[in-house]
Amino acid sequence: PQADNLRAQLAKLGNTPFEVGGILSGEGSDIELNFSRNWFLPASVVADWRRQAVDKLVSVRRINYRRETAVWKSTKHAFPTTSLTYLGNVMNNAARNFYLAHGVSSVAPAYEAQAVPDAALMFCKHCLRFSMGWCPTHQKGRSPYREPYYLVGTDGKRFKLAFDCKNCQMKVYAE
Repeated sequence: PQADNLRAQLAKLGNTPFEVGGILSGEGSDIELNFSRNWFLPASVVADWRRQAVDKLVSVRRINYRRETAVWKSTKHAFPTTSLTYLGNVMNNAARNFYLAHGVSSVAPAYEAQAVPDAALMFCKHCLRFSMGWCPTHQKGRSPYREPYYLVGTDGKRFKLAFDCKNCQMKVYAE
């Protein structure tokens, strides 16, 4: 008799949206097996049948699933600031018009659209001096190298690093 093993194999629904039992048969119901004889079914075959059945059920759910579409609702509230620097990352006219409609009077383009001299490209809480044990605020180690430090990209571009220890921040600048 392998009925218990077959029930266990069929109940393995793991990472699927399905579970054994449910609304029609009631909570905690079991899998019902009706065989004319005591047939031997290898667990691998039962597992494959279960996977096929679950795949078909998932595809039927996808076909019948109705997804709500988002509707754009215009807003009129004021933006918290009246000017945006390159850090606002405004790259296109739609973004520019959005900010202007929300009370921003001065909108600078993103750095990629118009380079700004001596602009910080990134502000990081991850500090390389701290990672190397050379933080003057939190560690006692000293760097064997002179500052300024640079990151060098695979294309040869250099990025200067500056350290704002008061705010525990590392800044990355284009050179």
